[in-house]
Amino acid sequence: MKTAVACALDIDYQNPRIILINNSLEIENILISEAMIPEAEKIPQISIAGAPFRLEFDACGTLLTRI
Repeated sequence: MKTAVACALDIDYQNPRIILINNSLEIENILISEAMIPEAEKIPQISIAGAPFRLEFDACGTLLTRI
């Protein structure tokens, strides 16, 4: 994740706009970064299901948080 953000051009590194999608064919549930919340709240078809939280990774860097 850090490498992806570091490689991105024209990005706010302090508040990156990130979307995590488990399966692009089924996007009913996604995770968005806090920087995306104000934009998501403006879209009637999107509902925010929970409060912001930190993603969990194991010692090898594998994402443990489920989408």
